[in-house]
Amino acid sequence: MSRLSLLCVLMVTLLLSACTSDDTAEDIRHASLEDIHTVHIDHGSTPLTLEVADVDSLEASLLLPRGGEGIIVDESQKSLNIRLNSDISRLINLGKKPRLHVVIPASFERRVVVKGSSGSVTGRELRSHSLHIEGKSGGILLEYAELNQDLNVSVHSGNVRLRLADSEPDASWRLQSSSGRRSVAFPLDGQREQKRRTEGTTGSGSVHVSIETKSGSITVE
Repeated sequence: MSRLSLLCVLMVTLLLSACTSDDTAEDIRHASLEDIHTVHIDHGSTPLTLEVADVDSLEASLLLPRGGEGIIVDESQKSLNIRLNSDISRLINLGKKPRLHVVIPASFERRVVVKGSSGSVTGRELRSHSLHIEGKSGGILLEYAELNQDLNVSVHSGNVRLRLADSEPDASWRLQSSSGRRSVAFPLDGQREQKRRTEGTTGSGSVHVSIETKSGSITVE
């Protein structure tokens, strides 16, 4: 075998080894929500998946390159605070993509506050708790199994999409976009349209939904 052929074989072997090696790790934290009134999640620029499930305690997990440090959880004055180690922003700048996944117990019926900068937010099987989301940029997709608590979303730029299992929720709606379309898949009672705002109710209007984006579309379906 020629020296060039041997070099090619060596390079291919090293490449395959790099592709098949386990270069990721998962940082997992659990926390009880007993006596907790508010869960604060600061995901920074990291994409966040928020899920509600029939579990006994909150679970936060972060998939990140092996060797990195991830989640910080602390409790103060009936609040549980979840944030990411400052090294995460450095990993993102290097082109690596950690993801944060938080599972909230379905029995938790209080408040969840989410704040971020440029990371996307995905919600799955949402119900039980009120949800407040603030962000600068990044798309938001929220899938509700049952819309039975207040929802407040405020982002500077990015599309917001809300998917409901029930097409007739008991909710009052306030959708506002400075530049972007607003679309609702079902009729609103007493619907009021302004240049940048859509308002109305469905059912009894007992749940308050407010979604605002400076630049981006709002879709309710």
